[in-house]
Amino acid sequence: MSCTIKRSNGIYYVVLMSGNGKRSWYSTHTRDQEEAGRIAKEISKKHEKPRVLTLSAFKRMIEQYAETNYSSGTASIYKRSFEKLIHCFGDIMLKSVTPLLIEKFKQECHKKVNAETANMYLRTISAAFNRAKEWRLLDDNPAKSCKLIRVPDKEPIYLPKESIKILIDKISDAQFRLIILLAVHTGMRRGEIINLKWEDINFSNHLIRVRNRDTFTVKGGHPRTIPMHPYIYKLLFPLQKTGGYVFVHSNGKVITPYYLSRTFKKYVKKCKLSEKYHFHSLRHTCGSLLIQMGVPLFDVQKILGHRSINTTQIYAHLENDNLRKSLERLDIFNESLTVGKAITGNDHFNAGLQLFWN
Repeated sequence: MSCTIKRSNGIYYVVLMSGNGKRSWYSTHTRDQEEAGRIAKEISKKHEKPRVLTLSAFKRMIEQYAETNYSSGTASIYKRSFEKLIHCFGDIMLKSVTPLLIEKFKQECHKKVNAETANMYLRTISAAFNRAKEWRLLDDNPAKSCKLIRVPDKEPIYLPKESIKILIDKISDAQFRLIILLAVHTGMRRGEIINLKWEDINFSNHLIRVRNRDTFTVKGGHPRTIPMHPYIYKLLFPLQKTGGYVFVHSNGKVITPYYLSRTFKKYVKKCKLSEKYHFHSLRHTCGSLLIQMGVPLFDVQKILGHRSINTTQIYAHLENDNLRKSLERLDIFNESLTVGKAITGNDHFNAGLQLFWN
């Protein structure tokens, strides 16, 4: 298997992986991507040899690919997914994996984990096998026909305004309080917040830029710009610095996702709020409050950074509630009038209309 990687010096390299997972690097001696692609094909033809891959060898390949192209969280999911697959079947040959084995893997997973987690493993493995097909390691993806476990639609868990106020009042740590307020006012994800740098905040135009970094990739790989709420501007402006991360520990170390989740849960418990709330609920809170205030679904999609409007549709029930309330304001006939008599004066027709309007 080969892949082309651009290194920090700007030069493209071809990485060849042997059947035992050993990597060999070959320089294309060019910074031009198109030219590097042509050279890479020649190098691959010259050095690649037919081989048989085991699952563990492919696991190492896909882990390296994930570490290079995805966030650390996504790379970790690839690792766990293939650990589960190998634990289930043993270190069999990659080409020995069949649709039937994937179906059995799904059933075994569902015995041990919930449907959402099992589906996550299945989607990840299917994506990896698609990559193997692109790399010409497989003729077809054995997981493509495996149906995901049916999961009933769940409404997003969000905090009501009253709960947010209770939470904010209880948080003694000024920085963590600011993190919570930022999450609610921007809908930023946990990883986006801890990777936010001062250079990403444009105080002149009141904008926050969510972008990819060498050590962090925005979910879906698509950066976005979020308008900065005036309240957040007032909180951040006095703290601004010329560089570095916005949120760090007192010792200067970068805050971890685990720290955010653990600390949030600590305050939720302290406030005696529902245990169903987790840090990601703050993102749902932002989306839910925007919809309840009448913000169009399309605008909410852009703020939250959803690639598809279908993802934003989880808040659609709130939009329908708003439409219902708006429609209820419609008052064609003066309530002080008897509807039927005002229209026809016919008692029988009046009775029918009264049933309709009531």
